[in-house]
Amino acid sequence: MLALLLSAATAVAAPSLSVGGCSLQDAGRPDDGRGPVALLVESPGVRHRAHLALVDRLELGGLDVWTLRVPVSAQRPDHLVSTAIPAALDALPRRPRLLVGHGAGGTLAAQAVLALPASDRPDGLALLGAPLSLPPTALGAWLADQGPHGAALNLAPLAAAAPLWGEQPVVALLWGAPDAPLGRLSGAMADTYRSWATGGLDLDLRALAELPVWAAAGSEDRLAPVESVRPALSPDHTFHRYGRAALMPRPYAHGDLLERPRPARDLAAWATQSLDGAAR
Repeated sequence: MLALLLSAATAVAAPSLSVGGCSLQDAGRPDDGRGPVALLVESPGVRHRAHLALVDRLELGGLDVWTLRVPVSAQRPDHLVSTAIPAALDALPRRPRLLVGHGAGGTLAAQAVLALPASDRPDGLALLGAPLSLPPTALGAWLADQGPHGAALNLAPLAAAAPLWGEQPVVALLWGAPDAPLGRLSGAMADTYRSWATGGLDLDLRALAELPVWAAAGSEDRLAPVESVRPALSPDHTFHRYGRAALMPRPYAHGDLLERPRPARDLAAWATQSLDGAAR
């Protein structure tokens, strides 16, 4: 924790670039210019501050981290996948590049990689609690009822009012903690979330068997359960399960994969080993 605080204290505010209506920014830590560069696609509807612990820990692990912040005005899934994420990758320093995403940010990142020509893909993909294939669920149906088609959705009141789904607080199911750092979704993004949550998501990363892929799932994650991640991966990809089903003493819900130190440490160690020798 002391190292993390010292790292944050030495951060230098870096200018941001406008890329496809999004804000691309270097985390601002000192960098030797040789290690892998990581582009973190922030999850629409999750506040920027929720991603900062992951950024700091990846930087401490030897990665040069850049963030892609997605304002409500840019929350158009097709645009993010076809334009904003590829443009942000292209703007990174010419070193081995890793595309990273948590939750929906990871799902959008995976869609972007699948859509890119092989010559334009990053050198690696890392996903934390990012659903790739979801069957319809009762919780998904509840989410789909939280507004009409095309309507923007403010997730913050879900955290403030703590409504119940069944007998459990919705936010505890969605994030794993009562103080979830949730924000606003555009109508297009909210419709995409509703579609995903009712069976409209089916990605297959097995076609990317030659691309280094690292994926993590929490055994207590109700938004991206293990069965929504692992079957979509190639046997050549690296998969980590966290939580009590992995004989860990604490559960790992959706937010825990973003906020706790162990997944970030494991990801940074894998990236520096797998991508340091990648040629650009």
